Amino acid sequence: MKQIILIISFLSVLFSQNEYSIDQNRSSITYYGKHIAHNWSASSNRLEGNIHFNPNNLESFETSINVPLLSFDSNNSNRDSNMLDVVEDYLFPYVSFDSKSIEIRDSKFFVNGIIFFHGISQEKEVEAEINLIDNSIIIDANFSIQLSDFKIKRPSLLTIKIDNKIDLILHIEAIKK
Repeated sequence: MKQIILIISFLSVLFSQNEYSIDQNRSSITYYGKHIAHNWSASSNRLEGNIHFNPNNLESFETSINVPLLSFDSNNSNRDSNMLDVVEDYLFPYVSFDSKSIEIRDSKFFVNGIIFFHGISQEKEVEAEINLIDNSIIIDANFSIQLSDFKIKRPSLLTIKIDNKIDLILHIEAIKK
């Protein structure tokens, strides 16, 4: 019986060694929007989720990240309020990304997963820089989405709609559990 408990304890330690918890104080996501009249950005550091990463076994890579839409701040409360109306945060309060796989091509990481936004799931491949430093994992990624892919009606200013393309910069620092 003691052997079984010892084996179970060892296995739980072995498998938990590659689990990382997102540090909200050091992580952020920023989106950038454009309009002919002006450009803007909004950020959030309320990334929630976990990362499982073993550099010796890429097939074990898993991540699930959620960000409350209400947490994005552009330093303009009117703009933030309008954004929440446009994305219908009262129906879809989070944007999330769940990984499906990771590949290395040309010495770069490519994370394949599902973005869930505005009630729509879309597959997305994101090029990411992944670094392991001591007991932390740091992930940086830049990518874009199209608002029309998520059936978001683009607002207009002076009868001209904002650009369909939204650029995102993601910075995650996660600490080993």
